[in-house]
Amino acid sequence: MSERGIRLLETADGQIRELIDLFSTSGDAVLSRPCPGREKLGDGTVAACTLHTADSYGRIARFLDGRKQSGHERNYQAEKVDVRQVLELLSAGRRALSGLAYLTDQQLTACLLQAT
Repeated sequence: MSERGIRLLETADGQIRELIDLFSTSGDAVLSRPCPGREKLGDGTVAACTLHTADSYGRIARFLDGRKQSGHERNYQAEKVDVRQVLELLSAGRRALSGLAYLTDQQLTACLLQAT
């Protein structure tokens, strides 16, 4: 385990945990609210931003595992998702990133160099 990997995991885990906590108490209505500044992302709603975020965490985890990366996989729309699905996607991203703490500093640096 590397201290750097642990810090990165703690940061990502904290961000995902905050989103899970928020959506666990908010209900489906919040998903259709506009997300100012993100109008070009899907339908510009909170759901679109959250789906994009969950998708991004999954892509990061796949990259760290050495799997081929693809672009954004979803047509981010509030009408296509409910809070239960959002929570499942965020939880899956959280689980997928759990191995981050086990990467050495050399592995993290190699991943960073490969990404650029």
